[in-house]
Formats: sequence, C-alpha cells, structure tokens
Amino acid sequence: MTRGIRQRLVSAAASVAASLVVCFALGQLAPGDAFTALQLDPAVSPAALAHLRAEYAPQTPVVRRFASWLAAAAHGDFGISLASHRPVLSLLRQRAPASAELLALGLGLAWVAGLALALLPAWLGECARWRLQRALAASFGAAAALLTALPLGVLAVGALLAAPVAWLPGAGAGSPWLPAAVLALAFLPMVYFQTHQALAAVAQRGFMLQGRAAGLAPWRRLLLHALPNTSDTLAPVASLSVSQALAELVILEPLLGWPGLGQLSLQAAQSRDMPVLAALVLLTSLVVVVCNLASDAVQWLLNPQLRPRTGFTASEPALGAHAGTQP
Repeated sequence: MTRGIRQRLVSAAASVAASLVVCFALGQLAPGDAFTALQLDPAVSPAALAHLRAEYAPQTPVVRRFASWLAAAAHGDFGISLASHRPVLSLLRQRAPASAELLALGLGLAWVAGLALALLPAWLGECARWRLQRALAASFGAAAALLTALPLGVLAVGALLAAPVAWLPGAGAGSPWLPAAVLALAFLPMVYFQTHQALAAVAQRGFMLQGRAAGLAPWRRLLLHALPNTSDTLAPVASLSVSQALAELVILEPLLGWPGLGQLSLQAAQSRDMPVLAALVLLTSLVVVVCNLASDAVQWLLNPQLRPRTGFTASEPALGAHAGTQP
C-alpha cells in the first residue's frame, strides 16, 4: 500500500511539473508580450519600453525563467502581475474564494439534482412500476441529452436574457446563484447519466436480489445498498467534474461578470501576464491532483477489494458493503 501511495504522489508531482512546463513553453511561443500594446502609445518612449521589458520580461531562455520562477514559488513568491502591478498571491487570495463558492454551489446543485433524478426511475423499478419507470427514464434521458447538446456559452447567454430569475434566492448582481445554476445545468446530464447507468448495473447483483427476497423497502435497498455500490463509478466522475468545471469557469465567469479565477485567467491570457498564468496553472493542477487522490481514497475506503488482504477478521454484512462483496 505504501508503494502505491508513493507511486501516486510521484505521478501527481510529474503531472503538476508537466503542466507548468507546457505553460512556460506556450508563453515563449506566443507572439508579443505584456508590453506589446504599449508600442502603440506615443507617450511611451522606446527607451522606457526597453527598460520595462528588461526589468519585468527579460529575454532569457525559457528553462532558466522556469527554474527561477519555480524556486521563488517554492518560497511563496509568485511574482508581480505585469498587468495590475500587484503581487500575484494577493490576486489569487482575492479571486479564489469567489470561484470556490461558485464551484461548490454549482456542482453541489448538479449532484443533488442528478442523483435525485436518477434515483426516482430506479425506485419505480424497485416498486415494479415498469411502465412509469420506462416513461420517466426516457423523459429524463431526452432532457439530459438536450442539455448536453447546448454549449455552456449558450446556457450563460440564456441566463442573462432570463435574469433576474424570480425563483432564485438573491439572483441579483453579486449573487452566485445565477452562475451556479448555469454551471449546474451544464453538469447535470453527466451526473444523471453516470448515476443512472451505475444504478442499473448493480440492480441485478446478488445483494439486491437478496434484499428483495428479504422484503426490504425499495428506498432502503436503493439508499443503503445500491447507491454505496456505485462508488467505483461516481467517485472518479466527481473528481472529473471538478476538473472540467475549473476549465468551464474561463467561459462562464467573464460572460456572467463573476469576479473569480476564470475571469482572472482570461485577463492574464489577453495581457500575456505570465506570472499570473503560471500561478493559475499551478493552482488548478494542484486542485485536480488533490481531487484525483481524494477519489482514490474514497474508492479504497468503500471497496474492500482494493485493500491489501490481511485475513478474514469480521463477518460480512448480509447484503454486502460493496459491489465486490457477494452474499
């Protein structure tokens, strides 16, 4: 187990390093720099422009700049923003809470709604209401497929046209509910389809058949036995949803005027602000790595087959604690 943890940590560190290398390489290949726009300003002399470039954007090899930035970042110094002339760390501290609030609220709504919509047809199936179950599953599937076909930008523009939405609490300016609702609609189909398929896969497992024979209530079979056995599928999906949502913030936040990291990253890319871009790549890479490790930990805790075998020490529950446990 220690070896596996070590391998995962090494792989995570390599992924973060590779992301930073790609960021610096693309910054080197991109035309212009943070001071290119100043060339059109007659008030800025060529000598002043050369001085700014020599001080803030020196033409040194990309490997040397990357090593220098990495050494400073290890001590908590991410440099000064070339666009706002503020410490990058203060910008991240200012913008990160807004993005974290939007992610938590949007993904929370998507998962609560997706799980509920997937559990309802499964409950009807457990109650042997097959006709209603098929009709409801078909309706939910068609609606989810329609949402999947709509790009996030279209959903955001539709939200702008519909705002303020009366049934959203505090849907005015500065409220996270409107962008969170758009983010939830974007991820709702993925959560619904994955949960629906996972529940269908475990519906005929031995412990579910035993639960029916024992006369357990349908909701107990679903919530206490079927849903926990979908962790192998849903835990990686949850980690993937966070990674995808971080990328979607670059589109969502500027369109809806939400002052988070997505808006900051777009502004930094437009102004070639490499210190900010590098810090954002490092932050998002760390978040993705932590989510992946958390997904592995959840699967390890809920799936006995992933743990090292140390002998039979306790009796298995009657219905199985996981899909890998057969009655």
